[in-house]
Amino acid sequence: QAHNTFDEADIPALDLARLNQARMVAPLRTPHSALPTLQHRPWLQVDLPANQGRILRLVDFASAGMAGTRYRSWLAALKPPPPPSFTQYPRDGERIRPGPTRFQWRGPRRGVDVGFRVEIAGDAGFRGVLLATNSAAGSGLALDLAALPTATGPDRWWRVITIGPNGEAAADVPPARFVLAADAPIQALPPESKAGPNGELVVHSLRGDQQPKFGEVLSANFESRGAEGTRVNGRDQRLLYAVPAWPEEDCTVAVHVRIEEMPPNRIGQIFSAWAGGMDDPLRLVVENGKLFARIEAGGGFGTPGVPLDTGRWHQVAAVKRGATLTLILDGQPAGSCPAPEFTITAARDCALGGNPHFTGNEYLAATFAEFGLWNRALSIEELRQAAPAAPSLETFTFKTFGDHGEGLQADVHRPPGDGIRPVVLFIHGGALMAGDRKLTAKPGSLLRTLLDAGYVVVSIDYRLAPKVKLPEIIEDVRDACNWVRKRLPEIIPINPEQLVVMGQSAGGYLTQMTGFCVQPRPRALVSFWGYGDIAAEWYSRPDPFYCQQPLVTKEEAERPGSGKLYLYCRQQGLWPKVVTGHNPETEPRAFDPFCPVRNVTREYPPTLLIHGTKDTDVPYALSVQMDKELTAKGVEHQFVTIPEGGHGFRSKEDAEIAAQTYRQVVEFLKQHTKR
Repeated sequence: QAHNTFDEADIPALDLARLNQARMVAPLRTPHSALPTLQHRPWLQVDLPANQGRILRLVDFASAGMAGTRYRSWLAALKPPPPPSFTQYPRDGERIRPGPTRFQWRGPRRGVDVGFRVEIAGDAGFRGVLLATNSAAGSGLALDLAALPTATGPDRWWRVITIGPNGEAAADVPPARFVLAADAPIQALPPESKAGPNGELVVHSLRGDQQPKFGEVLSANFESRGAEGTRVNGRDQRLLYAVPAWPEEDCTVAVHVRIEEMPPNRIGQIFSAWAGGMDDPLRLVVENGKLFARIEAGGGFGTPGVPLDTGRWHQVAAVKRGATLTLILDGQPAGSCPAPEFTITAARDCALGGNPHFTGNEYLAATFAEFGLWNRALSIEELRQAAPAAPSLETFTFKTFGDHGEGLQADVHRPPGDGIRPVVLFIHGGALMAGDRKLTAKPGSLLRTLLDAGYVVVSIDYRLAPKVKLPEIIEDVRDACNWVRKRLPEIIPINPEQLVVMGQSAGGYLTQMTGFCVQPRPRALVSFWGYGDIAAEWYSRPDPFYCQQPLVTKEEAERPGSGKLYLYCRQQGLWPKVVTGHNPETEPRAFDPFCPVRNVTREYPPTLLIHGTKDTDVPYALSVQMDKELTAKGVEHQFVTIPEGGHGFRSKEDAEIAAQTYRQVVEFLKQHTKR
């Protein structure tokens, strides 16, 4: 402060337009009267022009702050000159045929009011300028070199002058040289990507057989593709897209991804444009359970990692804006890091699910949807608009009863994307005594298959026996069908006329019940190991299979939370009586309204029966019986037999047969629902 007439808070802004007026001031040889306490004399003093004609003196004591004095690292400035621009094409030393030639450069483009002037000279010092263009916008123009004034020799030099409101600027590097030669090849320019109106380079939904809206698929190796997205196996599959010219400055990549399995002890590429060592202009990668955005461009740049769940959909994005790379997770910034302002890369393609060129294993087991690559930096709101929501789960109360507002709930699983969908009402099993609506969308599951096929799946709860009897349970299912038809279309886009009912075991039984007790009748029925007769001996007599297990007493069965009521009923042959309140031995006609096999007519809906021949809980013969009755009444139906199959699919052992069966289910549904 002793060297200036103002204190730190009043330091004026430097006037960069008058920077040529700066002058060095000789340090005082004797201490100034205002500096009695200073132990060091200035080593360097510079007077710089500031605004309003003032002078700012900068003083360097070469003391490295040992006296504890404050430092100011940044000073405000006014009237900055424009940033310099750098030549690109023709490249330095390139042979050029006289004639129309494209000149291209790299310069400031974001929010800077500048123009550009191309100068060509016959000497490196630009003492003899042969051509100087008018101010041009953009980053390139075409010039006819055959019209240049003559000069000594074939060598020519060129540079770009940036023109701004505060003057002009030239890059402080030697100018580029080219050689005029009549036998030179036609100028080779870098390829240009044909971007869409909003900078789209690649936009691909990755659902079904939809082709990219923008961009080109070079190769696509995948495990499955449906309405939910495209799945790759994490071993040798990836999706490869062409990017003829990678954006040099700003860019954005975004994709919906559901990681099926994190790669152990290695990285997995969600997205990569890797072209060689230290040349990856943008990547989204998972490592040790965390998500990163990274760039390799002469050095490594990466955001902090954030945890990422498997088995769940996420929208992940990386936005490069100027010298900052930002990671976006589910619509929110998740971290950022410095990045190169410009990126020079050999990348001409990019990949999902793996590295486009690296021969090592960087594959990722994942399902992808709504992939986009842009040659500009998108905002958070633009990212939200660019990609429809991932598959969703919402829970609704479809029925209330009782004084305290108790209710029954339905889980509504929606595939991603827009459009009116057909709907599957799913009914869980559990002998009408147990179970709930919860389904999993893990790979290979029935729910995943239905979502991939584009169906909305509504999985319901219902009241359970013995607290209520069978009529109340059927009433709950009927109310659920009515809710789906009347109320759900007001909430989400479904076609209530395209209702399919599906269930497993006791849910298969209730599915068969809807074929005649629900009006209007469902479009189709799918019964997994279900049954159409609840009064037959298999249920009304002690079951040999269950009698092999330790016998359960009535006291044990009735103890709250024991979970042994069903076993007790099967060992005693009491299930029909406990569930309905009727005895099939003395009241056989009371079961007529509760046995689907006794209520089949020509109006019964198209039905798919699925059953294993070795089912020890619900005999295979019950589906055989229903198959015969449907045939007798002329009802359209299919019967899928699972040889040696039990009551349900075992997760690992039966994975292949389960997948095949689920595909048959989807084909059956497609025949009876309109998409």
